[in-house]
Amino acid sequence: QHVVRHENLEPDTEYSEHGIDFRTLPRPSGRLLSVFATVNDVHFGETECGRIDDNPQGPIQSLLAHETPYPITMNSGAISEIVKLDAHAVIVKGDLTTNGTDEEFAAFREHYVDTFASKLHVARGNHDAYKGQNEFTGDQWIQLPGICIALIDTTIPTETTGRIDPHQFDWLEAHLQAATTPVMIMGHHQQWTDGKRSDSYFGLHPDSSDQLDALVDAFTHLDPPAVMADKWTAALEELSAYAVWARDIADRVEVKGLKVDQTPPAGLEHFRALMPYGACHDLLDVN
Repeated sequence: QHVVRHENLEPDTEYSEHGIDFRTLPRPSGRLLSVFATVNDVHFGETECGRIDDNPQGPIQSLLAHETPYPITMNSGAISEIVKLDAHAVIVKGDLTTNGTDEEFAAFREHYVDTFASKLHVARGNHDAYKGQNEFTGDQWIQLPGICIALIDTTIPTETTGRIDPHQFDWLEAHLQAATTPVMIMGHHQQWTDGKRSDSYFGLHPDSSDQLDALVDAFTHLDPPAVMADKWTAALEELSAYAVWARDIADRVEVKGLKVDQTPPAGLEHFRALMPYGACHDLLDVN
């Protein structure tokens, strides 16, 4: 695959590059309120990429003995780009490690905690608790200018699957009721959306997924609305006073007639090469 990247382009400007004429999209109007970055599945300690249990399909990729482990390469690239963003908050949504060993947690802390300190917010994933470890447990309410983020601990210790317990829903509902800005909800396990219901669904249990949908629906039509986002998706509905410029999640969204470009931010090549689920968000006041 051949990729050509042009950086430092101005918005709403015509260019001619490599025989292609194009015009960049205009930047959404409004005052910049917040910048935050989020990554997940950083998997410190992993030695192979593409292996899922005993499935041989892959493609399974590994490095030579003298090469830098790819989690170090990719996370270093991601961290470098996030530092350039000067984000108000950095959110890591689980699977910090491969096997939840002390050495792997130490590597995560060396890279993320030492770099971002109080800006860092972390939720664990299934790989971090297979042996019942208790690192980075609990839910967090992150308040930024113009937006709040509910970071949910969806992990079930010793299990691959995820859930949200009743006391967590109570906690979340109380925060949504008190919120005065839009809210994004994040966690490690992706929601179940359709298909066969199963207690072994490789993600957020269908019952928890349905309850989360119902809770968010109850707040979507309020002012400000609640906005839901999991590891892979962002639902942006009826944002009356704000728009989230969500990069790297989909091609384009339209919020109450405001078309929001979702061009990937500069860099993150190393991280995105094998872990394409990271996202960076600029929050813009569109009033």
